[in-house]
Amino acid sequence: MAVRVGDLGTAMTALRPQGLVRIAGDRHDARTERGYIAAESEVVVVNGDNLGLVVRLVDPGQAVTLPDHGREVYGSFGARVAAESAREDTERARWESSRRRYGFIMGGLLGAVAAGLGVALLWGLIVERAGAPWAVAAAAVVCGAGLGVCLFRWLDAALREVGGDYWRFTTASAGLGLAGGTTGAVWAVPSVGLAWGAAIAVVATVVLAAVAPVVGMLIEWVTGSDT
Repeated sequence: MAVRVGDLGTAMTALRPQGLVRIAGDRHDARTERGYIAAESEVVVVNGDNLGLVVRLVDPGQAVTLPDHGREVYGSFGARVAAESAREDTERARWESSRRRYGFIMGGLLGAVAAGLGVALLWGLIVERAGAPWAVAAAAVVCGAGLGVCLFRWLDAALREVGGDYWRFTTASAGLGLAGGTTGAVWAVPSVGLAWGAAIAVVATVVLAAVAPVVGMLIEWVTGSDT
């Protein structure tokens, strides 16, 4: 449990000036700000460092107001490291959650737009071959949104595995990949059919999705080699 300036506790041992105190039920190494504190005396936390808490004697029931009241302090180096690690874990979890929401929204939007453009460009063929063209169009847009989310999540995970800040290319990579897939499908489906057209669209998606991070890596390599 975090200890803060202004927390009240009890001296478990006499502090001359080092000793032990109990704050909110937990035992901590401590030393007096000045003078001597007898065991079982009431104390207030005024500071803390790697050697332990710094406390001051207070009279029972005395109201204590300190300039930095409420500031978190640490009773040891281990406590500081543990607190900082917990904060980093919390921030990381918050970032991961925010990134997932962003990927769902952005990936879905890019996928729906790409699918919508593909449907518009292939509308004549859809009307000619489908009994319910609007249902086909709606299904294509929904599937495109799903594909966009999956592509974004896959690219984001892959680029983060590479390391550095290449994950920043995820949005551009997903957009280019979906544009490449749409272009491949529009060009290939009328000529070679749905199956081969889909295969060509997948290849185009993968190739175009790799462009942004590859260009970024090349720029970084050239810039690094010049310095």
